[in-house]
Amino acid sequence: MSNNHISAIEQLKNRAKQGNAEACFELAEYYYAQEKYTEAFSWYQKTVACKNPNPVAYFNIAYALQFGEGVD
Repeated sequence: MSNNHISAIEQLKNRAKQGNAEACFELAEYYYAQEKYTEAFSWYQKTVACKNPNPVAYFNIAYALQFGEGVD
């Protein structure tokens, strides 16, 4: 991983910690693309807990629950 890539992820995490729904969603999508489904599911949940969440996060949570991606 390049330093720019790590920096971008850390920036997203910092924005997410401040309650930024889009940052949470972007992190969820990043981890899903990396096939880190448990981490992605966690970030989707954090997305919907924020103000003005991306509605796709709700669908992705339901999908994960239906197909067991990142959940027991």
